[in-house]
Amino acid sequence: MIALMSLVSAIVLLISPAAIHRLAFQGRDDARFLRPASLILAVALVPLAASISCDMWVAMFKLYGNDWLPTLTALITAALLSGLWFFVPLAVRASRARI
Repeated sequence: MIALMSLVSAIVLLISPAAIHRLAFQGRDDARFLRPASLILAVALVPLAASISCDMWVAMFKLYGNDWLPTLTALITAALLSGLWFFVPLAVRASRARI
């Protein structure tokens, strides 16, 4: 249930910028829209990573039963997604700020 609710939250957040752009800005480019839309998309990655990690746990549990492997797989998945989606971009931003 956690995986499903996380996925629904991620989908709602991922679709929201398109609806806001279409309805509030009549589909026109507007600099005031870029920052909030980017923030919404970045926030959407958190429940998406949670959903994927939970799904990995369920899949591994179904394959191997109640063992340490499903939990380890879910934690590795969460760490990998967090690293690629948050820590690497923040490190790139920090290195670009020093230049």
